[in-house]
Amino acid sequence: MAEERWKGALIGLGQMAWKYDGGRASDPEDPRTHASAYGARGDGILAGGCSPDPREREMFARALDLPVFETPEDLLRVVRPRVVSICSPTSFHTSHVMCCLEAGVPLIWLEKPPAASLAELDALRREARGRARVLVHYHRRYAPFFRLLRREIRRGSLGPFRGGEVVYSRGLASNGIHFVDLVLFLWDVAGVPEISFRHVSAFGEDYPTFALVVGGGEILFRGVDVPGHLFEGAFAFDDARVRFADGGERGGVEMRRENPRYPGFFHYHPEASPLDGAGLRGCLAAALEDLFAAFREGRDPESNLDTSWGAEAVVEALRGGKTR
Repeated sequence: MAEERWKGALIGLGQMAWKYDGGRASDPEDPRTHASAYGARGDGILAGGCSPDPREREMFARALDLPVFETPEDLLRVVRPRVVSICSPTSFHTSHVMCCLEAGVPLIWLEKPPAASLAELDALRREARGRARVLVHYHRRYAPFFRLLRREIRRGSLGPFRGGEVVYSRGLASNGIHFVDLVLFLWDVAGVPEISFRHVSAFGEDYPTFALVVGGGEILFRGVDVPGHLFEGAFAFDDARVRFADGGERGGVEMRRENPRYPGFFHYHPEASPLDGAGLRGCLAAALEDLFAAFREGRDPESNLDTSWGAEAVVEALRGGKTR
């Protein structure tokens, strides 16, 4: 069966599943939810969803005019999807992935974090191997801004990395783990980086301040409990400083130049760069296309259960008050 005719389904009907944009992308090239990413393919791939909450089911059915079920088992039995997005709460991820594996679903798009613990993630890695392609939804791995930044780090065009600082809100399990995974992606870290510092902040255990050693430098993470969404920071290199805000929607590069007012001293000066305006555009569509490409090419998606292991291990160490 051609992939264009495959049926897709949603397990969990919350914000990332479909609500952020109503399941229909205003810009087909930049969907904001799983549902609109399926719809952006233009092939009617989304065929149903499920939720234990009757209000969620009613809203979804009314908005998208698709079949909706109370349990994943009913959804998988009736719709028989070939690609499934798991957007349920993290505590249900393992059981829902297992349900899909037992139903023979070959493509799984799993929201982050992939599991509630490192032990659960290890179990998922064992169970899924050879049975399904699983893409873990650390979507910034597919964002133009961060992919371009990773390319420049690899090229060495920014000079040696010296250090940085990032700020995250919404807790360690939400934005914090996203940031850790992103840093591991940018510097191609396989495994668990060194945690050189940990401090329980005034905001509580879920907002720790800590530092990771990557790429020969140290990045300080600061967790803050504020109503707004904070996902911002700066990385300093010998020849440049990279800044970003709004989760990566806004960012740019400042290059090291001689200060015209003080000869012999250098500062970082904003200059035009390919990173300007790159943002997050199209990252969900790119993630979904990578999942299909992974199946065609017999490989894992770029963001998968194995690549997500390092971030999960860091978070587990931080929760236990340990450093490596």
